[in-house]
Amino acid sequence: MADDDATSRSVRQLVQDGFEMMLLYWSHASRELQASASRFYPLDACLEDLALR
Repeated sequence: MADDDATSRSVRQLVQDGFEMMLLYWSHASRELQASASRFYPLDACLEDLALR
């Protein structure tokens, strides 16, 4: 994703169009991005599972 601002605009538009947007992203995402989705889940707790081994 390019940046939180551009992404939040896209997510917000999809929600306005009737889509349910569940966003899985790092907890340092902007509050605006977190609020733009229907549901937000931080990925921080999953870091070990997502890391390449």
